[in-house]
Parts: sequence; structure tokens; C-alpha cells
Amino acid sequence: MFPNNPDPKIINGLSNLYFQKKFSKALEDIEKFLKEFPDSNILFNIKATIHKSLGDVVLAEKLYLKSIQLNSQYPQSYNNLGVLYLEQRNFKQAESMFMQAIEIDEKFVEGYSNLGNSFLFQRKLLAAENYYRRAITIDKKFIDGYINLGNCLIRKNNINEAEEILTRALAFDSLSSKLNFNLGVLYEKKKDFNNALMAYKNAFERDKNYLTAKAKYLNLSRIVCNFENQEPQELHFFSEEKKSYDAIEPFSMLAIDKDPACQLDRATNWSRRKYNPYIKSDIFSKKTTKKKIRLGYIGSDFKEHAVGYQIKKLIRLHNRKKIEVYGYSLSNCNSEMSDYFSKAFDKFVDISMLNLDEAHETIKADELDIAIDLNGHTLNQWTEIFASRIAPIQINHVGYPGSMGTCFHDYIVADNFVIPKESEKFYSEKVIYMPDQYQPQDNDMIISSAITNRFQLNLPENGFVFCAMNNSYKISHDVFKIWMKLLLEIENSFLWLLESNKFMKQNILKELEKYGVQKERVIFAGKVPHEEYLARFRLADIYLDTFDYNAGTTASNALYAGLPVITKAGPTFASRMAGSFLKAIDLPELITYSSQDYFQLAVNLATDKKLLSNIKDKLLNNIKTKPLFNSKKYAKDFDKALIKIHDLQSKGKDIESIVI
Repeated sequence: MFPNNPDPKIINGLSNLYFQKKFSKALEDIEKFLKEFPDSNILFNIKATIHKSLGDVVLAEKLYLKSIQLNSQYPQSYNNLGVLYLEQRNFKQAESMFMQAIEIDEKFVEGYSNLGNSFLFQRKLLAAENYYRRAITIDKKFIDGYINLGNCLIRKNNINEAEEILTRALAFDSLSSKLNFNLGVLYEKKKDFNNALMAYKNAFERDKNYLTAKAKYLNLSRIVCNFENQEPQELHFFSEEKKSYDAIEPFSMLAIDKDPACQLDRATNWSRRKYNPYIKSDIFSKKTTKKKIRLGYIGSDFKEHAVGYQIKKLIRLHNRKKIEVYGYSLSNCNSEMSDYFSKAFDKFVDISMLNLDEAHETIKADELDIAIDLNGHTLNQWTEIFASRIAPIQINHVGYPGSMGTCFHDYIVADNFVIPKESEKFYSEKVIYMPDQYQPQDNDMIISSAITNRFQLNLPENGFVFCAMNNSYKISHDVFKIWMKLLLEIENSFLWLLESNKFMKQNILKELEKYGVQKERVIFAGKVPHEEYLARFRLADIYLDTFDYNAGTTASNALYAGLPVITKAGPTFASRMAGSFLKAIDLPELITYSSQDYFQLAVNLATDKKLLSNIKDKLLNNIKTKPLFNSKKYAKDFDKALIKIHDLQSKGKDIESIVI
């Protein structure tokens, strides 16, 4: 222990208060001890770390510098100040601090590990891996080094070695909540969901404040349709989240949280912590010599994916006399669809292998006027690019059904059903109100002619088939109970589900026993090529939507194939998507607003053949005549919106919601 510092027992006590997140008590005790030890570098170091956790980074920086001034040979202060700079994405200053810590103590493993973290943030994976390996070579029991190396290997898609590294660390500290959490991430990526759930549970049971692990557990429980204690666990999580400093990943809660205000708060908190450090104050000139608006789509799904199918025709239909259309891929795709996109865009660039600075500069060099974020908070996003501003106007569209909660997404694309005027307050973005529906459609999709009868798909020839091909994480216990009630109410009826994973199938089949429903009455469908996927809808009788997170592309695809969709609209974007489609195809009678009405409408359609036949006839006619599948009209309206917001920006006017 260095001189001028309290007894190690006091320091350990303060550290424990910090790890227990008892910040007020820790600060109170520190002030008391500073009266006795005014030149204690360690007290200033701990005080700085607490203020950093509370969000006061300016004061934290001053306190770290004070600690260094009091003792320039204490590596931990340099390291902690480096972490602060790293969280601000000030990589050069951060790396300088870590290097100084290592110069003081060449065996200071945290310094090597944090240098690795700095390079990992910049997507310089090889350099990151080298520093992590140096850390665990110096200290073969350094848990954080193993965790960080494992994460780096996962990022490199070297899953087997990542598992070997993280499993090796268990021998040193099997009780580490952080290690168990990261094992959960690894197992989830491997689709070993049972082990992932166990690892997440181990993490939050060993650290009651580890809400990030609890959120992962709840989301994965949804993915495998584990309904046991679902409602009380989720409600308890929300009450704990309000008292927590943790930032929770927004997408994982979209199907669980029904409150649009909480969804915005969560997205804002997440974005502030994760992306605000990347914000750059780049000034974009309002004057331009370009004769056309330059529009850029940035996303990871220019392939056989829901987003790819949605925008496929739109890219071709943009008015090239007024708009140039560029695409930037965040994933290295090699497929028929990605080949289509490479030709459909005026310029198409794969930036998936670039680091952040390279990607930012590549896009900035193209001088975009408008950039569209196709991922939002979903998988494989690269939101840091938008935080660093690649265009004067940036739009959240298609991929993420909710607010980004950022200050650098200017607009979200919607319609007056999916975001009613009174709900604008739940979005950090201003709203582009499309006249018919928010989502682009491709009315040239091919429906396979090879699937013509139920026998081909193991469906009952004469039974009534309720179809619900949503991803499993959207199936709540509430909606499942209603589906079971329908099967019991409607004689010779069947439920046709998508087998998202083998674990959800096992859990669903177990759940049937509780309701006295025979296993034969629930049929699971596998994943098939897109043309066959569309054809399957024609063999069902009704599509049953999920509640809190509707079918998005799946609902519009079902309608395109001629299958009526029953939905229940809620207060959030994700819970109003199917309603948007039904309004645009003039079938508002299929939108309900309560569980009882949803159930009753399904019963009415299942028991009244004439009523269902009339609905289907109306749908088939409206496919051709109503706006939902009028791809050209959507593209024309969207171009109008792009020209309008570009005009507002060019004239220096404030960003505001617009109605097309």
C-alpha cells in the first residue's frame, strides 16, 4: 500500500460499497476519510470511479488527474482514466493512459486487456486479440482477459476456440457472474439455448444487480417459449430496472415491454451509454453542387432476409432523375439476393471488413444527403457509424420497430396508425407520415406453384387451420393461452407454428398437456425457400397475430398470399404493425383492441364459413386495388418525403414531422 492512504481494510470496504452500487454511502465515507488522508491518491481514484458510474465524467476526469498528481506511480489511476477516455471513444488518449500504466508495471494485466478493448471497439480484431493473449500469458488466472479474448474470438466467428477459452476460465473462477454471462452469450450464439439459459441464470443469481444477464435470460426464455413464471419474472424485472444504473439492450425487450414510454427511456439510456461517445459535431454544408439527392441505405441484410425482401423493389423504383441510391453492406453476403442488390444500387459497397474510422470515411467521401439505418437496435447493427454522422439527415426505417432514442436519428418512417399523432412523444425522432403504410412492399414476389395441397405439408385435409408463423420470441404466455382456448372451442381445429428452434417445440408440446390439447393439433413448420414460404399461407384458414410484437413482414406476406390476418393493436410501434397493413388494404374489421375481441373474432370467422369467405374475397380483390401492395405508389410517396426533408434541411429549417 502506498503512503498517505487509509488502511487496506478501509479501501476494501469502500470498494465493496462501489461494487454493491451503494454509491451515496461510499461517497459519504470517502469524504470522511479524506479529512484524515487529504493526499490519498486511492481515495481520489475510488471517488472518481463512483462519479464516472453516476455519469459525471467531467468531475471523474478531474479526480483521476488529481489521483495521478498525488502519486504518479499508481497504475490503476492511469488505467481508470484510460477506461473513461475509452468510454468516450477517445482512443488515442485511452491507449496513452494504458501504455503509461504498463510502463509503471509491465505485469499490469488490466492495461494490456484494456488496450485490447480499445482495438476491439475500433474493429481492429487482430491487435485486440494479441493484447488479450499477452494479458493471460502474464496472469494465467486473469478472468477478464479470458472473457475479453473469448468475446474477440466470437467477433471473429471463431466459436470453438472462444468456447475453449471461456471454459478454461471456469476452472479459475466458476462463480464469476461476468464469466457466466459471457458463456451465456457464446451458448446462445451456438443455439445451445438450455446451457445459455443456465449460464445467464448463474450470472444474475450470483449478482442480484446484474440486470443485463436477467434481460438476456428473459428474452431467451421467450425464444424457447418457456412460459413458467413468465409474467411475474418480467414484472419484477421492470421494477428492478427502474432502480438500476444498467443500460438494457432495447430490442430484447420489444416483445416483453408494452409501455411505449419505458421503451423510449430504455432506448435513450442504452444509446446514451453505448453510442453518445461516438458523436461528432461534423458540419455539413447546406450548399451543394450535386444535381440529385444522394441517398444511402446502410444495413446488414441485403440478402434473403425480411428487410431485404421489403426494400428489394423500392431500391429499383426510386426516381433516378432526382435521387442517386447508394448501398453499404455491414455483412459479407454472397447470394442471389445480394447479387441483385449489388446491381440495383447506383453504387454498392461492402464495408463489413472495415474498422469504424475506415467505414466512416468511406461513406463520408460519398457525400450523402440522407442516410437510412436499416438495422436500428437489431442484430449486426453498426449504430456507431450514425453517431459519427455520415449525412446531414439520418433516418430510422424498416429494420427496427421502435424509437432509437438517439439525438442523431432525425426521422422515423411511420403512418398515422402505427404512430398516432398523440404517440409522437414516445419517439426521439421526428415522424415522416406516409399516406398509406410505413413499410415498403414488393408486389412482384413469386408464390411457388409446387405447393398445392395440405397433404404436402402434413396438414389435415378437412380441419380448420390457424396459422401463426411468427418468430417464437413474439409468442407471449397471454397469446398462447388464447390460442389454446381457440383449439378447445373450435372442433377439428389446428395450430400451425413456425419451428423457430427445437427447444421452443419441446416446450410448446409440454405446455399442451396443461390445457388438455392433443399434440397432433399443433403442427410445426420448418424453414423453406421464400417462394414456398409464401405458398404455405394459401393452405391455412386464418393467420393469428401475436400481441405485443406483431408479425411485421410475415403479416404482410400472409396478406399478399391471400390469408386474412387477425391482430390486436397495442400502444407501441411493434404492436401496431399488422394493423397498419390491414388499414392499408382496407380490412380494418380484422383489427381488435382487446384479448376478448381478438378471441371472439377468431371464433366468428372459424365458425361462419360465409363470413370468412367474404373476408377472403375482399382481401383478394384489395390486393390488386388498395395501397398496401402498390409498390410504385409507395416509392413515389417516399421520394416525395425524401425531397421534402432534404429541402427543409437545405433551407436551414428545424427538423419537424412531415405528412405526405
